[in-house]
Amino acid sequence: MGSTSLSKRKKKKILINYLVYGKHKSTDVNYPKNFAAVASEQLGIEVCFNENKLVPRLVAFFHTLDIQLRHFPWLQQKLRPLLKQLSTLTIIFPKQLRDVDAVLTHWYYPVFTPLKKVPIIYSSGFHSNHYAGFSDDQARKKSHNFKTVRKKIDKSMVSFFPAQSWVSHFQKINKQLPAGKISYIPHLLPEAKKEARFIKEKFQDSVTRIIFVGRDGKRKGLLDIITVLKKILLLDPELKDSLFFTVISNTKISLSEAGIPGQYLSEVTKPEVLQLMKQSHIFCMPTHHESYGHVFVEAMGSSCAIIADNQDPRTEILDQGKIGQLVKPGNHTELKIALLKYLQSRQLLEKHAAACFEKFNREYAYEVVLEKLQKTILSHIG
Repeated sequence: MGSTSLSKRKKKKILINYLVYGKHKSTDVNYPKNFAAVASEQLGIEVCFNENKLVPRLVAFFHTLDIQLRHFPWLQQKLRPLLKQLSTLTIIFPKQLRDVDAVLTHWYYPVFTPLKKVPIIYSSGFHSNHYAGFSDDQARKKSHNFKTVRKKIDKSMVSFFPAQSWVSHFQKINKQLPAGKISYIPHLLPEAKKEARFIKEKFQDSVTRIIFVGRDGKRKGLLDIITVLKKILLLDPELKDSLFFTVISNTKISLSEAGIPGQYLSEVTKPEVLQLMKQSHIFCMPTHHESYGHVFVEAMGSSCAIIADNQDPRTEILDQGKIGQLVKPGNHTELKIALLKYLQSRQLLEKHAAACFEKFNREYAYEVVLEKLQKTILSHIG
């Protein structure tokens, strides 16, 4: 009995700040559900979620209020910073923190009421100046955006970003940051599990299969791909017999009208998407505006060569273009050159796909990221 009680006391309990009863959903809001995987009997980690019913109503109220104030632009402009802050804060009450050793959070930042000293492990990010809309680091440093992230990181026991370039960028702007305050841990993606075998045989196919996956096709470069493929096929009509383009998007397009062989799919499950990726040779998404891009990581694990935009963190993911191709968003000349390089060289196509596959298994695969996350948690509260 005594040994059982001792083993229970040794366990580390993590409260994952996922709002179970929250109705507002987005990629960021849903992402913390993935952290349930850190639970481990062997490592002595148990988890629980934020099951408070009042807090989701509060954050939803502030989020909705921000949207409704669009009818009053002058008022929205004044109140938006405050409303955005309030809609991403969650109250955690003392009862919820009983026997809790740390709070693991993403997107929503916890406020303890009344204040109780429980360490916060903060999963966040620090997008490039280009994505965040700043001209340079000086403008970024003065911004509410930077000050808010810095304040949360200062309050947290440890934080982690999903791109090394983001960690370096934040440290460059905030030189007073203590060493070890931010770690690099890629996003934890349950569907992107480690792959045992590179699909080498598909590169023997006579038809080159290109795939695009993106809900908002216009923003993610789908129309650019169609325009460029039309030009390529106009110059070399014989390529029609050796090319197949799969489009998975809510943006409705007609490949037959464009004269491009392929298929358009609007409703596809995640397992079906991954299966279609595994059948494809090239994942092409020269997106105009993207925060991170989980789909690129999934394509790497599916043995695809990749054409992406030349913005961070895709530059980091594809090793500055050494293991894939990076093109300027909206630049049809660069996109045409990139597509033709792959269409005209199976050797380059397979080489890049194999390099992406290797990096995926080494750095981004679910099991690799999970182990790194568990070690980071235990090193700070163990």
